[in-house]
Amino acid sequence: MKILSVNSPESISTVLEDCASMLAIPGTVLLLPTETVYGFMCRWDDQKARSRIFNMKRRSPDKPFQMLASSISQAKEEGLLFEGVGGKIAEKFFPGAMT
Repeated sequence: MKILSVNSPESISTVLEDCASMLAIPGTVLLLPTETVYGFMCRWDDQKARSRIFNMKRRSPDKPFQMLASSISQAKEEGLLFEGVGGKIAEKFFPGAMT
């Protein structure tokens, strides 16, 4: 286990680089704080890590994960479909928070 913390604005880039390096290792799961909760994070395309999260949370495979994507095209590349009202909402709010 490795604990990273942002102690200054200058340390943000170092922490981001460390996280990116760790996520390049298959099966890696990160725990990160958000505004309200701590969340597990892994690469979307890392099935081993996604399985680990399902097991750690004792989560049913029927319950999908939230995906963080920088654009509609990135989300589509990963297999998400934007149709009808969902597509219109995505076009209006991307990039930005949308679940």
